[in-house]
Amino acid sequence: MVLIFLLLGAAGYGASNQGTITKTATVTTSIVQTVTVTEGAGVTYTYVQTVTMQATPTLPKTGEPGTSRFNPLPLGKTLVVGEWEISVIGIERDAYGKIKEMNMFNSEPKPGEEAVLVKLEVKLITSPTVKSSINPFWFKLVGEKGVVYEHRWDVLEPEVDREIFGGTAIQGYLSFNVASGEKGLVLIYNDAWYLAAE
Repeated sequence: MVLIFLLLGAAGYGASNQGTITKTATVTTSIVQTVTVTEGAGVTYTYVQTVTMQATPTLPKTGEPGTSRFNPLPLGKTLVVGEWEISVIGIERDAYGKIKEMNMFNSEPKPGEEAVLVKLEVKLITSPTVKSSINPFWFKLVGEKGVVYEHRWDVLEPEVDREIFGGTAIQGYLSFNVASGEKGLVLIYNDAWYLAAE
């Protein structure tokens, strides 16, 4: 990429002087700048200047896997928090067709959005005499844009929030609307834990 700037009446050269600056740069961490100056008496000189630029920083990884959206628990690994074991089994993109098959009244995504299905396996790790259910409101989704998405209000089959007894594991779906084509989707649990969804 070549940028050409015309300087008229540059300071130090007087009103009759003019100079041409040609910058040659590539998308790297430095820019090579070639400057050619012509004075009124016809004297021309050129110098080359290299300007160092700061590279785009690598996103930080904070703490152990699962404690940051930049370092989520890898897909298929199990998160153990409190009385629950939680694993992301997989994700389906552009899934509104399947969501509508589950219930015809499930709403269509807005223009510029796509519906995604996140399949979970959850296990209640308590005494077999204790029963509980996991709450879809405990889950959100975030992607490369950094926007946090709440779950959709869908009737899904199978649901993940079924009541179960301790020692039982089930699989079920969560659904979200995200920006179309957004990458790097990460499931957030209880606003504190992060599981890679793809």
